[in-house]
Amino acid sequence: MQLSQEFLKTISFAILLFSVAFSVTYTLTGSALIGGVIALIEPAINTVAFYFHEKLWQ
Repeated sequence: MQLSQEFLKTISFAILLFSVAFSVTYTLTGSALIGGVIALIEPAINTVAFYFHEKLWQ
């Protein structure tokens, strides 16, 4: 099964978003739990939005 370049780009963007969201939240709160929760919710929504943004952009 060949993954599209668009899908791989979306996944790499998601990893970046998760990392940034966790790092910022952990730095501000000192809590790995809160950092993890925020890192799951906010980037997940942004990743979906990014995917559709790319589709519309094309």
